Amino acid sequence: MRMLIGFTLLLSGCADVTQEHQLIREHLALQDGLTVADVGAGDGDFTAWFAGEVGASGKVYATEIGADAIADLTSRFADAPNVEVRTATPTSTGLPDACCDIIFLRAVYHHLTDPAATLTDMHRALKPGGTLLVIDFKPTWLLSPWTPENLPEDRTGHGVLPEQIVAEATAAGFKHEANLEWPSRVFVDHHAVRLSRPD
Repeated sequence: MRMLIGFTLLLSGCADVTQEHQLIREHLALQDGLTVADVGAGDGDFTAWFAGEVGASGKVYATEIGADAIADLTSRFADAPNVEVRTATPTSTGLPDACCDIIFLRAVYHHLTDPAATLTDMHRALKPGGTLLVIDFKPTWLLSPWTPENLPEDRTGHGVLPEQIVAEATAAGFKHEANLEWPSRVFVDHHAVRLSRPD
């Protein structure tokens, strides 16, 4: 299973991590003291990067589903005082109320089996005026053999369209700020959507 996930990430990953970091930094106005949630943190690479960006006065929550993923993240960040690992479920991030200035999902949204419930929970966890950044990729035949299971009926395959994210997020109370162009890789067309929780 991990080999399949790794292959999928290889094809769907950003062409240049340094470029992606710079885009994220600009679009989120990252600075010391912010609190960021890396929802669906995976191996924790973005969690580690965010921890450096927000500094000792900031905080990063790393959320994942499954005991193995939680154990791996907990081990990796055992000595990181500004990182807290949280257990998520298919409908909950496991985050405290109004805890975050930023919630970040990268190649995670298209895995959501109950996006309405998850978005409602993220809305609860985001501070008023806070930002939700969703980076994902459009459905493609190339990744169709690895389409996640138990997706909503309106999904068209492995990936998600930006307009679908916008429709679902605004229905959950988020404000759509912008659709962002994003660097792509191989045959996978990436995109990003920036939303906010109204004050």
